[in-house]
Amino acid sequence: LPDLKDAVVIYGYGPAIESLIGELNNRTIPMIIIDKDESVGRQLHARGLKVVNASPNDDHLDLRPLAEARAIVANSEDEDNAVFVVSAREFGFEGPIVALVDNPNRRAPMQLAGATAAFTPNHVLAAAVAVRASSRIGPRITGVQPLAHLLEVAELRIHDESPLVNKSILDAEILANYGVQIVGQWVDDGLHSPPAADELLKPGMILVAAGSPGNIKRLSEIARPITEEGRIVVAGFSDVGSKLVEMLDDAGEEVCVIDSEEQAGVQVVGDVLDTDTLERAGVANARVVILACQSDSATLLAATVIRTYAPDVPIIACAIGVENVSRIQQAGADFALSVSQVAGQLLAHHVLGKMVSQQARIKLTKLNIGQLVGHHPQEEWIHKQTGCTVIAVERNGEVFMDMPPSFVLIEGDALYVCGTIEAFDHFYEQFVDSSG
Repeated sequence: LPDLKDAVVIYGYGPAIESLIGELNNRTIPMIIIDKDESVGRQLHARGLKVVNASPNDDHLDLRPLAEARAIVANSEDEDNAVFVVSAREFGFEGPIVALVDNPNRRAPMQLAGATAAFTPNHVLAAAVAVRASSRIGPRITGVQPLAHLLEVAELRIHDESPLVNKSILDAEILANYGVQIVGQWVDDGLHSPPAADELLKPGMILVAAGSPGNIKRLSEIARPITEEGRIVVAGFSDVGSKLVEMLDDAGEEVCVIDSEEQAGVQVVGDVLDTDTLERAGVANARVVILACQSDSATLLAATVIRTYAPDVPIIACAIGVENVSRIQQAGADFALSVSQVAGQLLAHHVLGKMVSQQARIKLTKLNIGQLVGHHPQEEWIHKQTGCTVIAVERNGEVFMDMPPSFVLIEGDALYVCGTIEAFDHFYEQFVDSSG
């Protein structure tokens, strides 16, 4: 082995660690990949990565340099991972070891062998997609209870013929015309702050909106609401698909599974590319379709067929490689997430201490007005500088959500502010009194 001081050692290359490789390169953190497949090693070496072609079972491989490493990621077969983890500990490595295991039943044994954390990437992907598909599993906005009688939170998909297409939030005057705040949007790796005021709204973009029920209904008529009721169709009963179905069933959702093989848990046996199969599964009237196919090429083709068959149905796709996410979205999926992305986020969290963005949610919090006395609470520059959105103002026990241009904040007012954790950090830094 070469010098491993402060390097991240990755044992076993695969799609699940591709995003981590990108993170390490971006931060110029040294890494070494150990892989027993020579052809894989040569491909990685051609990319400029440092690779050792070896197996931990090789008698000639000296693993003593592992003691100087920064962190270890074990991503080979479960049995080989266990050997590598035990060997690293035997040679004095005391840092974090993260193991990616194929069989979730082996997580606890892997930790007994010396891993500080162990997870199954496919099941993490299933959990991330389940949260995206069902608000029963993961609420879009936390902390809405104080405004529950006034506020409705809805997801809106910008359909192809909507008058909002190719307009910005500012140009469409969504707040002025509809009294609705866009508080978030779904992008590749989860729920994020809303688009910038001058960013164009594109077909298929999924926004999270907050406002009074009447105002949400008005905006829904020109966008397209994503209902929280109805059947969820899962195409593919793979490892990811079966875990997805388990989570959705546990949440009390109505689920219909399509798969080419007849087996327990599959309601419709057939080819997902066949319109007869789609009709039997009720795809045209589904709340959402989740693609959990065996390969990214199958997922891409299925997205194309289903988008043609049911133009208005939201499609969520599970992918293997992060490089295929944009292609699958171009084929018709509204939202695609790869095992590389979710595994990369968890690995970055354990190896680098970086926040796992997939777990982030948009939250609604009551704050004092700080430095904003004399300002209208919904001035665009407030959102532009922080990423937060002011939903309502509480004054003398009364809550105001519809605020005319003449409305300004006065001492004693309180704000209901919506945003991601990162956006709240910016808001606190700029506007909130340290005593608040």
